[in-house]
Amino acid sequence: MPDTRTDEEKAKECEKTLTALAEVRRDYEEDIDVIITYINHSRRKIKDKPQGKGKKTGMEVYDGTAFSARNLLVDGMVGYTCSRSQRWFVFDLPGIINFPRHSQMRQWGGQKLSSLPDVKMWLEDAAEVVYYAFHRSNFYDTVPEFISDGATAGTAHFQIEEDIGKG
Repeated sequence: MPDTRTDEEKAKECEKTLTALAEVRRDYEEDIDVIITYINHSRRKIKDKPQGKGKKTGMEVYDGTAFSARNLLVDGMVGYTCSRSQRWFVFDLPGIINFPRHSQMRQWGGQKLSSLPDVKMWLEDAAEVVYYAFHRSNFYDTVPEFISDGATAGTAHFQIEEDIGKG
């Protein structure tokens, strides 16, 4: 069903949703600021105003135990889940195929579609294209920061933009 709302109605709905989400977040802002202060101090606190470059952070930290634990977590998550040097995903198709008795494809009946040689080759080629795209992008450079934000303050997000100059 197509969306028949005007742009103004959509904008008001977005503002309403944003206000509701800000209300939910308000209860957690102090806790997030404490986490940012002691564990992820390279981030700006929620209530801080943008500062100029060169401002020292982490002056309140007594020792680096929490920071080291965060780094160990991030390095482990990146290394074991989406390492640049290992294959960390495979494309697969769910379901089992059942061919009729008179079909020449009957030998493949009762098997997954991805077990067909041509389909398997296509899925491997498609995965190769995705790996190549990841290597050309800044994905592997931003994943540690994403995992760090998610593991500490819980505010991780990716924003995907096309680089018009590179195509």
